[in-house]
Amino acid sequence: MIARGNYIPGTEAEVPTGESEVEYMIRRYVKAHRRRDKWLPRWQDCYDLALPNRSGFYQPNVGESRTDMIFDSTAVHSTQNFASRVKSYTTPNFAHWSELRAGSEIPPDQRDEVNLGLDYVNNYMFDTIQNASNFDQEDHEANIDLAVGTGALLCEEGDIDQLLEFRSIPLPELILESGPFSAIDHVYWPRVIRVSEIPQIWPKADLTKEIEDDIKNTPDREITVVSCTLRDRAFTTKEESYDYRVISLEHKHILIRDRFVGAGSSPWIIFRWSTSSDEVYGRGPLLNALPDIKVANLVVELILENAETAIIGMW
Repeated sequence: MIARGNYIPGTEAEVPTGESEVEYMIRRYVKAHRRRDKWLPRWQDCYDLALPNRSGFYQPNVGESRTDMIFDSTAVHSTQNFASRVKSYTTPNFAHWSELRAGSEIPPDQRDEVNLGLDYVNNYMFDTIQNASNFDQEDHEANIDLAVGTGALLCEEGDIDQLLEFRSIPLPELILESGPFSAIDHVYWPRVIRVSEIPQIWPKADLTKEIEDDIKNTPDREITVVSCTLRDRAFTTKEESYDYRVISLEHKHILIRDRFVGAGSSPWIIFRWSTSSDEVYGRGPLLNALPDIKVANLVVELILENAETAIIGMW
């Protein structure tokens, strides 16, 4: 058990007496999940009218048609064009869209030498991103979510052929929590997997006897695991640092414990379109255009209904 006053990842608060670390983190995740649920109706409207073929926030039937209520496809095509334009303006394919240069803290007589070294680093970085990663593909997908308001990329270590593996995490799978300075400090990623997949995804996972029995006896049992990346704001270290935990909700057990230390050590890249000081998630152009999208869709629907009546008559 975690005693009162012991450090818990991502918080300076004391843990209530008698509450374990995993219980505390699950409670915090559930609280962040409930705060996000307030956005779901507006987000689902955006998905229904502009991103119909993406999995939304409510469990769909496999293979069901999701375009039956769309009579005007302007928003569908415009969202794809928006993502392509953001990509071409910010991180275009096969281009060096950023540059490393010596700052003002470097003495003037040393800047040329430093810049030569930074050129090598810059070239190697973009060679890796463009030729040994899937960044360009996943970045475009994340920009589609940016149209709703919040895009997210997860960067993980790849293999010998693909050094960096990027993954666009869609908004329905993303749960965020802000820190004391209104920045996104904590990221939760819940997903449903088969219990037999735990050793494959996390070979170093800490397995209890209950989990081992489930893997052996009911390998197809589906469980929910939550990957938690929590920024350490308790100043236990001078460097930027994050605590990483993978939790099985059904077993109430922490499978993985890790810590990322250093500037930019978080594997998450979260970007938002427009935010308010009291809101965690962004408000994208789709939210602003949603009333117009609904009106255009309804007008086309009424025109088609009128045409139907004109062609086949009232009866």
